[in-house]
Amino acid sequence: TALTSAIASVISAESFKVGFLASHSSPDAFEYYRELLNMNNIKVEDINDKLITEISSDFDAVVIAAPKKDFVSEEINAISEFLSNDGKLNKSLLFYGDSSYQNLPNLYNFLLEWGIEIQPGIVFETNDSVRGADYSTYLSLSSTTDYPFISAGQYFASGYNIAMKESDSNYAGRETDTILSTNGTSVVVPVGTDNKAAPGDEYPLTTTA
Repeated sequence: TALTSAIASVISAESFKVGFLASHSSPDAFEYYRELLNMNNIKVEDINDKLITEISSDFDAVVIAAPKKDFVSEEINAISEFLSNDGKLNKSLLFYGDSSYQNLPNLYNFLLEWGIEIQPGIVFETNDSVRGADYSTYLSLSSTTDYPFISAGQYFASGYNIAMKESDSNYAGRETDTILSTNGTSVVVPVGTDNKAAPGDEYPLTTTA
């Protein structure tokens, strides 16, 4: 993998730049992810402003990694303006939630505008064939459609997921596509539920993820 990434870095004619919204992210969150981006010719830079009022258009994408505090309205506006890019779009926001910090109403309302609904709790898998051998929080996600670098029907392992679902709301004509999803046998349980609970155990809350 490292050799392939090094070759891609040398022959690539285009370099991408990603900004981590570090002032809102948990310390050292997704360091391995950061390393992978660097290995693949993607420049990573932290945005450490205590109050984010503007995000440079030099970035191709910004990352919110395990946010530990909510965003204020000025910061939400800055993210929105970055994504709009003066009407040219072609910018991305990558959000990775942390079940330890789920009281983020401003951020979650903003994501809802883009068709992403955050549900309180953590995702458990009840099907033995698509869950970890010892942990119900480790499950298999399946790709729902063909997308760059992903083919429909592929499976990906993921652990300790917050519950996100495609919203039925339509905000200013925006459309949302689900690329990866649970397998229809997952449930959402409160944070703190024993992650070794086996299928068939009585969960405090069982709503479809």
